[in-house]
Amino acid sequence: MASRAATASKPAVLSQTPRVLRFFQRHLRHPMKGRWAGQPFIPEPWQVSEIIDPIFGTIDAKTGLRVVTDAVIGVARKNGKTGIGAGIAVYGTFADGHWNPKTGEWVPEWGAEVYSIAPSKTQAHLVFDPAKQMVAASPYLRAAARVYKDAIEVRETGAVYRVIASAGDLAHGFNPSLVLADEIHALRTAAHRELWAAITTGGGAREQPLLVAITTAGYDRETVLYDLYKKGKGRHPRSFYFRWWSAPEGCKINDPKAARAANPASWITAKYLRAQAAKPGMHPAVFRRLHLNQWTGSAERWIAQEEWDACGAKPKIPPGAPVCIGIDSAPKRDTTAVAVVHRDDDGVHHVVVHGWAADRTMGYVDFVQLEDFVRELCTVYDVRRILVDPYAMQRTMMVLAGEGLPVEEYPQQDAYMVPASQNIYDLVLERRLRHGGHPLLQAHSDNAAAVVTARGWKLHKLRSIGPIDALTATTIACQVAEQDGQTPAPDPGMRILDLG
Repeated sequence: MASRAATASKPAVLSQTPRVLRFFQRHLRHPMKGRWAGQPFIPEPWQVSEIIDPIFGTIDAKTGLRVVTDAVIGVARKNGKTGIGAGIAVYGTFADGHWNPKTGEWVPEWGAEVYSIAPSKTQAHLVFDPAKQMVAASPYLRAAARVYKDAIEVRETGAVYRVIASAGDLAHGFNPSLVLADEIHALRTAAHRELWAAITTGGGAREQPLLVAITTAGYDRETVLYDLYKKGKGRHPRSFYFRWWSAPEGCKINDPKAARAANPASWITAKYLRAQAAKPGMHPAVFRRLHLNQWTGSAERWIAQEEWDACGAKPKIPPGAPVCIGIDSAPKRDTTAVAVVHRDDDGVHHVVVHGWAADRTMGYVDFVQLEDFVRELCTVYDVRRILVDPYAMQRTMMVLAGEGLPVEEYPQQDAYMVPASQNIYDLVLERRLRHGGHPLLQAHSDNAAAVVTARGWKLHKLRSIGPIDALTATTIACQVAEQDGQTPAPDPGMRILDLG
């Protein structure tokens, strides 16, 4: 009898998964927007089997504690990352703990500390704010908590859920029980690594600390996420859980079977993905990262060759036509290119390019010759604006501006080049570019890739060698010509060189 009673006192299952699911179903509702607004939060089967159960159901039978301490979940956008992340964070704040394998009793995580981290407070709030809405929608949770702008406190247990976005946000005595990290592909700076180090080393006093990172793929390999991605793809301890939904490398973006591999949610349909791919401004590299969850970098050609070839009609720039001139210079390597762009009354951009290589005797570009050429262009056309990357061309800019020519700085920073790259991409797709198959421009287009940045995608070298200066000069000039064609006033982001 004693033996039977002792056996009966032990829990049949130590897994925390049933408790997590009951908490979701009883206390959590979807935020008040979208198709499930206000409905009970019932995770989809894939969310249970591939996220909740591996994390909360893998238990050490001797201690009753979770085995997983770090989980990295990679999935394409709009697959419910925010909802499942917010739900896990709320569970960690109100109901976390573990089963005692000897007594079968539930042991709460007293004084739980839960944190939402992201590259910025705004990003961190994308998970925290839905969590606040979940708390507000539950009479039980709402009665038990105090809710603030950046924190939720549970009076009875001393638990707290906070938003942080830098190591400086961490108070002394930081002791997390659960950390929910969102879109960590954007943790790229030294400050971000400092934050990550603080987060991942702060839970030493907890019996079962847990970090859950839910993200889409990135574009920068020098990041926290890529370190974790490589760890997940290789051999790793049982305490590290890695699940990555991604389309196969090299697949076509319109392959529905490949897309399904990156989009496990039932609500993501082939029709939805086709609509996303067809959106204005959706470059294939961006689509691959966001909707196929593939790592992107500088390996994606910026435009399909057939699209470029379709714009090969001969350009027509009559004498006296209004033009914009773009200049991209690499004085000691690559080439220096000048692009003349005329936007006609139909919005078609006619492009003529000229290029210079470094003088073999001098070892760099002959800028005097370049300046003479620009002066000549100003006698042939109505030159409205001359756009120059100030790097290595300060003297030329000052000389030409001193002669009254409309010289402007156009730095090749993301803030400038991202919209300019998107513009020329759209011009090609809309058949509003005429380049005449110029061999220099063709060669530089062949060398160009679409590289994804924090601001969007931009043109970049496909390989470490092989210039793209003619394409860059064309891109700059087309951007300004398009702006001026739609809005006559100069772009306020450009600074006309002032010698006064």
